[in-house]
Amino acid sequence: MVALYAHAPCGAATKIGMSLAQILDNLVQAKLELKQALLKAGAATKVVCLVHIDRGAEEGKRTYFLSAAEWQLMTRHNPIVPGRRWPAQLAKAAP
Repeated sequence: MVALYAHAPCGAATKIGMSLAQILDNLVQAKLELKQALLKAGAATKVVCLVHIDRGAEEGKRTYFLSAAEWQLMTRHNPIVPGRRWPAQLAKAAP
């Protein structure tokens, strides 16, 4: 099993203007490319996406699983647009 991991907020990503949605989209794209390369090499390895979110001192840090299939379904109807704010209900992490 391979775990691809991102964190937020990310100072480097923020510095170049990437939103959380763009970070998650890149994470999913990396998974899809890695899966394709692994399959081509004959390795049927499971690849999972994880994102570590720091919600500050009051709420703390948590790590979440990101479903590539669900992300692709959601972004098909809500394309990633640089600088666009996501509706509050999409931006909230699961408890």
